[in-house]
Amino acid sequence: MIYRSSTFNKELRQSYYDSLSSRHKLFMICLFMALITIALHLLFQITEESVMVELFPELLLPSYFTMTYTYNLVAYIFFAIFFINKYSNITLSEIGENKWYLLSKMGYNVTSIILNKMFMTVVIVLLLYACGFVLTVLLTALFKYVFVIDYLLPAFVAGVINVLLIVEAALVISLYSHTKVNAKNSLLIVIIINEILKIALGYYKLITDRVLMSDISNLLNPSHSVYGIILLAALVLMILFAYIGAKRRSNYYTLKGDVSGVTIVRHNEVRTIAPQGQGKHPALSLPAILFRVLLAAVLIGSIAFNILILVASLGSNTREFSVFGYIPYLIRSQTMEDAIYKNDLALFKRIDSSYPLKVGDIVLFGNEVDDNDVFIMEIIRIDGDRVLTDMKKYPVLYEKGSLQQIIDRKAIYGIFYDNYRILGAIVLFINSFPGRILTLFLPVIVLFFYPQVTSFIKRFRTVMQA
Repeated sequence: MIYRSSTFNKELRQSYYDSLSSRHKLFMICLFMALITIALHLLFQITEESVMVELFPELLLPSYFTMTYTYNLVAYIFFAIFFINKYSNITLSEIGENKWYLLSKMGYNVTSIILNKMFMTVVIVLLLYACGFVLTVLLTALFKYVFVIDYLLPAFVAGVINVLLIVEAALVISLYSHTKVNAKNSLLIVIIINEILKIALGYYKLITDRVLMSDISNLLNPSHSVYGIILLAALVLMILFAYIGAKRRSNYYTLKGDVSGVTIVRHNEVRTIAPQGQGKHPALSLPAILFRVLLAAVLIGSIAFNILILVASLGSNTREFSVFGYIPYLIRSQTMEDAIYKNDLALFKRIDSSYPLKVGDIVLFGNEVDDNDVFIMEIIRIDGDRVLTDMKKYPVLYEKGSLQQIIDRKAIYGIFYDNYRILGAIVLFINSFPGRILTLFLPVIVLFFYPQVTSFIKRFRTVMQA
């Protein structure tokens, strides 16, 4: 391939605009990111009536703002994985493979080669991002959410800046890393540091605020967050480093492969490269190690959660099961707010009739007529062996005090211990149909068909790289 300006521009047009198969591949990537965004939005809606509304309201609101914010997260993760996986093809690592060395010695304009390579990479990535963004907005129209155009441009710019960071970081790292494993590890570390800076500098608070995100100038307003200004400065510096490093390295020849036994003569110095170690397995990159750890954690966690749900019978109203003396319940109503919220996972300590009770305790008791009916109420008065209980929050159509119950002390078999709101949201999701598929069937498939799955992934990667 000759990296002259005119030839390179022609290659860019033919590979990414004129070629029918390339256009289809680009469109499928865009559609994939948009559909993943829609799927995640629908999954998040399952946990709408849980603590997730308070922790991550930007992911649960029925709005274009939520959709674009979710898409930016999807695109950021996708391009991070994409650049780590396709590192050799889309970065400047080919300079270290001596593909530009002869061209530079033959008099070709190295500056033009570098700028065109960087331009092509940025253009293709931004084209993919913009296409996916537009498809996400169009698909959101199917939900009939209120269309607010003020959010779109700031959300688009915020996403573009994030994607550009990955692009420029990958280009710079490819020039200054000696091995692909080190380069991939370095890129992952840059991404992690970037996320830490977003949290520390208040950038996430900015981009999750619908009012602030209606004005694009707030992205660079230091009174809200200095992250935007720091990021732009970093992008400019990375472009300069990439250009300087590419121009310098293209003028030198780099030894590749096993060069043991090769003698180098330089400035009257003779040095023989020692043989490389024999029988060593190739080192795993940090992303590969993290993927294996994450996969193992997901498998173990999903199996553990399913066992817990089956043993504790969270979906039933019986009181037959307990775990280490504690009875777990997924609260399905709002009658005990603000002590226990709807869809919280509440633990009740199993007690007997000798346990000392007091006014204000939240207790678990059965119906004296039908033992399968279970009630959770607060004690408001104790008269010997008779206990008066009541709800903390009444439904709209009921008068306060109308649902009080006087029960026998022996009917109380559990006292409220603690509630776990995030676990409640997780259990709520796992109990849904999509959650069952993700946490039960997929781990089983991976466990029993692991060789076939890995073989399929390898063949798929080979086809994609062809």
